[in-house]
Amino acid sequence: MRDTVKIRKSAIHIILFAVLNWGLGHATRSMPLIRRLAQLGEPLLLASDGDALRLLRAEFPGMPTVELPAYGVRYPAGNMTLNMLWQLPGILRAIRREHTLVQDLLQKYAIRGIISDNRYGCFSEKIPSVLLTHQLQVQTPQPWLSEPVHWVNRRALRPFDALWVPDAAGAVNLSGQLSHGVSAHPHTYFIGPLSRMRCYDQPRWYDVAVVLSGPEPQRTYLE
Repeated sequence: MRDTVKIRKSAIHIILFAVLNWGLGHATRSMPLIRRLAQLGEPLLLASDGDALRLLRAEFPGMPTVELPAYGVRYPAGNMTLNMLWQLPGILRAIRREHTLVQDLLQKYAIRGIISDNRYGCFSEKIPSVLLTHQLQVQTPQPWLSEPVHWVNRRALRPFDALWVPDAAGAVNLSGQLSHGVSAHPHTYFIGPLSRMRCYDQPRWYDVAVVLSGPEPQRTYLE
């Protein structure tokens, strides 16, 4: 763990904003929330690792940051199920380590709340903890895996006080079955799509723009 900007011990009302480093999509969709909280005068401590942490430091150079354990996800095989099963023990170890680090941060700083973008170890029973996620119903390629995966996912969501889904609640939405038609948590709120992109009054050259990130080779497969 490394603090790049020191926070005074006397600082109060800090919100810990933790972001998953699995491509850059989690970091970029968190940026509008981080900016809005900063506009409201909320002191923030940003937490992530790898490329996502470097991007957050570049976008918010005045904010303190802390490094969390890396999940280290890779896709060495063509079968996504095998990729995830093979790496699951390492992911679970990283989640346990980041949860321990969060408890240490609570002792070190006056943190009054946690917002976690898909980092399942970043919560505390002592303060309000919110998970930003669209993974309410994880999709599996094999039908026999669906129920076990859903059971595990519901247990992972349970420690959080609320879920914020970055999507619309109605029939016109972005995440489809990932987020809709399932009751995964009693306090689930659809907060609308999140993007750091802005509208500009410029001539339209293309009908569609696609932005991709994530571990290889899956990113290239999507392209």
